[in-house]
Amino acid sequence: MVHIVEIPGRRACNNRVLTIMKNNIVRLLAALEVRPWLAPLSIGVLALLPRAALALYLPPKIIWYDGGRYMRVADNLLQTGGFGSLRDNMLSVPAQPVLLAALRLLFGTNFTALRLCFAVLGAVTCVVCYLLARRLFGTATALLAAVALALYPPYIYVSALFEYPQTLYILVIGCSFLLLLRRYFEHGGLGAIAVCGLLLGVAIETVPTTQLFIPLVVLCALFVKRWSALPGVILLCLCVALPVGAWTVRNYLAYGDPILVNRAGGWSFWTANNETYFRYGKQAVVPPCENGNQDYEFCHEWTQIRRDLHEREELTTEQRVRLEDQANWEKGKQFLLASPVGPQPWRYASSCSSGLRSRTRSAIATNRAAAPPPGSPSFPICLCSFWAVWGCCAAGGTGASCYPSMRTSRCLRRCFRCSCPRHATACPSISFLSYSRPMP
Repeated sequence: MVHIVEIPGRRACNNRVLTIMKNNIVRLLAALEVRPWLAPLSIGVLALLPRAALALYLPPKIIWYDGGRYMRVADNLLQTGGFGSLRDNMLSVPAQPVLLAALRLLFGTNFTALRLCFAVLGAVTCVVCYLLARRLFGTATALLAAVALALYPPYIYVSALFEYPQTLYILVIGCSFLLLLRRYFEHGGLGAIAVCGLLLGVAIETVPTTQLFIPLVVLCALFVKRWSALPGVILLCLCVALPVGAWTVRNYLAYGDPILVNRAGGWSFWTANNETYFRYGKQAVVPPCENGNQDYEFCHEWTQIRRDLHEREELTTEQRVRLEDQANWEKGKQFLLASPVGPQPWRYASSCSSGLRSRTRSAIATNRAAAPPPGSPSFPICLCSFWAVWGCCAAGGTGASCYPSMRTSRCLRRCFRCSCPRHATACPSISFLSYSRPMP
């Protein structure tokens, strides 16, 4: 038997260390209360350094497939003042090319300067994260959250890319929720809700799936402020409709179709619902017929659709795009309906997990790298999105009065009872929505 002999004074030494650490944390928090600008400035510098270094390290060229699509539309904006053809609309979103065109006016074709600008946007997003978390959870938690976001490797990498709209999107959506919480839920300012609606409209034009958030925000606002939120909700919807409606009218005048954001709905639906994606993952589908994907069934079907439309010489380019979009929708629906588990997303996901071993063996037999099949992510993403927005809005409505002080036990109990369960649900839900891609 081994006897563990405690060294005399060890417990006292540990207690002294903990006391010193606690006192230092208290002094730090007190200093941040006296100098409220110090924490945002420090977080901004901490976030900017690795992003700027990576932006300088990456090659001065387009390194991802998606960047060429956005840059082509940006070139059209600079040269002709338009967004290009309906196919360019299908392959792009409006907000990212507009930002790239504006930066190109300042820096020309200097891709390194573009990366540095997006690195600055990523650093500003970390500051917004600190301000939002401080209002929800206090200074200490906000520091931990902002530092974690500032040093999170996938987000550092994404922030140094101009090829994707995620950097702009996260900043815009973060600012909108910060305004929604700090100015509307706490003070009832209609000006803040108007700016929030405009930002949400820009977010929709950056990442179209943001449309799913708007009804959730409306429901949460009605839940928190009851019928007194009705004027703000109406104003929010009107301001969201301004940029989206203007873009829709522009698309109708240019293409003859009232396209809400772009014509990529069918393409996105089919690329995520086909046999190739089900068996081998996204890397076997996107980009199509490239990087060794030419032998897959999806590539053959996609090529056949485009070949058949190209052979019909009586069709214009816009008509081919519309027919291709319809064919993509039909292909995706045929796959879901022909699946033995049916179109239910929860049964489909269950089939993915139970059949993973056999599909992995099949992939190994064909010398292809197997990735876990994605199933149908719409149901869990919508559910987690709902709880994320619910938690943030409920925090602003029920526990905001507790966060500035957190001194009395009554306030602590009330905040824990009303808000902390929603916070516990909101935090992993927000983390679940993060997305990263392999680095080149």
